[in-house]
Amino acid sequence: MAQVNLAKHTYDLAFAEAIVWLRGLDATPEEVSESREGLASHLAVVDGEAGIAGILESEKNILLVERSLTTTSPAMRRSIDTALSDLDAALRIYAGASEDPAYYRRLDRDFSQRRNRTNEDLPKDQARQFFGSHLTRLRNRDKDRKQALERKVLRARIRAIRTAEQQYINLQRQVLDGHQD
Repeated sequence: MAQVNLAKHTYDLAFAEAIVWLRGLDATPEEVSESREGLASHLAVVDGEAGIAGILESEKNILLVERSLTTTSPAMRRSIDTALSDLDAALRIYAGASEDPAYYRRLDRDFSQRRNRTNEDLPKDQARQFFGSHLTRLRNRDKDRKQALERKVLRARIRAIRTAEQQYINLQRQVLDGHQD
């Protein structure tokens, strides 16, 4: 399945999950279970088959659905808006790094100060910052969830974001390997 189709399918499943969530007491336990199991299973496929862009696009679609249908407070909406903004920046940087290594090497110079570098001497660019903050956001939500299937979906999202982060770190190393100016 192409990355675009995976991301679109994630949106469809997240939307279905949100509709079940919105129905609340009207939804049967079987419907809730089926919806969450479907989303968690799909996220495992995304994690295993999609590259960075596919994983990030899938997460973006989930966040869009959450923002439009399931936010319960202004603070939650702001948090999701921030995540979406950071995710878009991460996608732009990923596209720049994968399509134009010279662009990424210039970006690397912009992050040359020690406080802007990781222990592996890679830049803490906006993409790396997104991965860190979004993983924290998802882990915090995971602590609040009581139902096993909600936790399963959140943990599948965490695994997918970790996979994308590791792929991005490998891309950083590949682009910058031997090209430190």
